[in-house]
Amino acid sequence: AGLAQAFMPILMTSVFRDLEDRGAARGSPVRDDEIEPLTAFYRARAAEVTGVQLQAAIATQQRAAIKLSQFMQTYDLVLTPTQGTPPPKHGVLSLSQPDFAQYGRDIGAFGPYTALANHTGQPAMSVPLTMSRGGLPIGVMFLGRYGAEATLLSLAAQLEAARPWKDRLPVM
Repeated sequence: AGLAQAFMPILMTSVFRDLEDRGAARGSPVRDDEIEPLTAFYRARAAEVTGVQLQAAIATQQRAAIKLSQFMQTYDLVLTPTQGTPPPKHGVLSLSQPDFAQYGRDIGAFGPYTALANHTGQPAMSVPLTMSRGGLPIGVMFLGRYGAEATLLSLAAQLEAARPWKDRLPVM
């Protein structure tokens, strides 16, 4: 299975466990009417995930993390776009939309670069270096080496000094 497919059993079982923990902490189970439809769907699907499937998914993520870490030994940093598409219209990435498959396609198209860092635990940062013609920030993402987060933080400071973004506000 690919990295994105391997993520699903991990996500579903994590959602289930988190909701169980939240219910235990408050003394009553979390009901479906208290959560977004997609969250309820993931919780329900978690029961279908076997231990073997979960372990296979974790192993896939671990192998990807090892490969990316080995690749990163050749480079100090890797530059990618932050997003794969322009920001979607409000509501497109809503956890309440009824078409869960479409949500998966939309989120996959929007965040393919950040997903790699998220799935592998690779240190990364996104900084808003410029603005779109429509007045929205455009970010770039840098992946760094494990244990070398200081390189990312140093670069962030240099970039912000060269192209300050604290006073840039999106057009609303």
